[in-house]
Amino acid sequence: MESKKTFIAGVLITLLGIGMLLWGVHMFTYRGDFTELMSITGEYSFLFCIPVFLIGVVLTIIGLVKR
Repeated sequence: MESKKTFIAGVLITLLGIGMLLWGVHMFTYRGDFTELMSITGEYSFLFCIPVFLIGVVLTIIGLVKR
């Protein structure tokens, strides 16, 4: 049961990393006015998308191996 939870968490975190990448790229290429909160979240999303994606992939692999 624990490996199933690890697998699901890994998949969700991987999807979160992909979403963060898309948000960061969107905010990087946007040329209009946006709030300070959107600007800050775009910067941090672009900065942390690769580590989050890699953690998700590792957790997914661990969940698959433990089965």
